Amino acid sequence: MPLHIDNLVADKSYDFANRIVKAYKYLKYEKEEYILSKQLVRSGTAMNAKGNKDDSMR
Repeated sequence: MPLHIDNLVADKSYDFANRIVKAYKYLKYEKEEYILSKQLVRSGTAMNAKGNKDDSMR
């Protein structure tokens, strides 16, 4: 992993966000599904962004 984070939760949320982005690209470019793909990436990466924000406040 590029970030080398020792925290298991952070590792899993990072991997999940990467999978969401890959699914977004598939839906957008292969299936030409624009609305669903935007919502998927918005909601799927929000968890990772929230985790990053919480970590920076510590």
